[in-house]
Amino acid sequence: MGLYPRMGAIMRHVIFAAGLLLCLGTLIRPGHASDLIIDTTGGDCSTVGTWSAATMTCTMTQDFTSVEVQGTAIEIQGDGITLDCAGHRIDGTVSNKCIWSTTRFATDIVVRNCFFLNCHQGIRCYDGRSHLYEHNHFEGTGGGTAIVGYRIGSSTIRHNDVANNLIGISMEITQGDNFVYSNRVHGNGIGVRWDGSPSVFSEFLFQNRINGNETGVRTVGASIGIHHNDLIDNTQQALSTAAYSSVCGPEIWDLLGEGNYWSDYAGTDGDDNGIGDTPHPVLCGDGANLTDNYPLMWAVVIQIFADGFEDGDHSAWSGSMP
Repeated sequence: MGLYPRMGAIMRHVIFAAGLLLCLGTLIRPGHASDLIIDTTGGDCSTVGTWSAATMTCTMTQDFTSVEVQGTAIEIQGDGITLDCAGHRIDGTVSNKCIWSTTRFATDIVVRNCFFLNCHQGIRCYDGRSHLYEHNHFEGTGGGTAIVGYRIGSSTIRHNDVANNLIGISMEITQGDNFVYSNRVHGNGIGVRWDGSPSVFSEFLFQNRINGNETGVRTVGASIGIHHNDLIDNTQQALSTAAYSSVCGPEIWDLLGEGNYWSDYAGTDGDDNGIGDTPHPVLCGDGANLTDNYPLMWAVVIQIFADGFEDGDHSAWSGSMP
């Protein structure tokens, strides 16, 4: 057998091995490193806090500063794990991830009560299901993203304070039944970015105070309901762009006859029912505008966190939670 047939066989084996490594990407991560790993046995939890085997909860008892420049501060491996920072701080290195749930299709992951500082990505999840991120504070450096939910499904992001990031909350190619509500998102490049979602409307962005961002809400081909948010003093309040067609949308900017509060709304309320008489336009990248057909005359979310995190004032909303 000559050299070239042998080389062909070798290349076939190389291609097969490369494909196998790609398929095992969630188990074999070349170049990936973490300061700490928390798994279903506790892992390195004792380095920063206490571990409850009964509830699979790591409760931090001290602040933690990452030294992994390109890796991850705390990696979560497995299902059913809770990280409760109990108000303690996780300091990133500007270019790393502070929390990464690395197990593909991990379920029932909870991250709460954390103060994230200088993280390139605060919380990162790929392919997660039934995750809960709540009562966290994200203070960025003007770059990176506070929360990244990629192909995430059946999950909730609530009662977080997200400030000074390139992107505050980024939902990408989501898998349905996600709820993002009662968050304060301010001082970011883009407050909330939702890029792609199922064609069935089963995901909602509601009751958030989104203020002082360069762009408040940016959607790309997202079939979501956006309602009862306060969009206040963003340079660009909202922008909708098409994903795979020339038509913007298909998100809906109101629900059950009530929409969002827009600080730049110039309409009137002739019948004094709290809803503007004319729609509020939502800028669309294809040149046409979508509309919030029922803009609210008064802000919905009075406070989100003053004495802790609080639900918004529901008095202006006669509907029920989706």
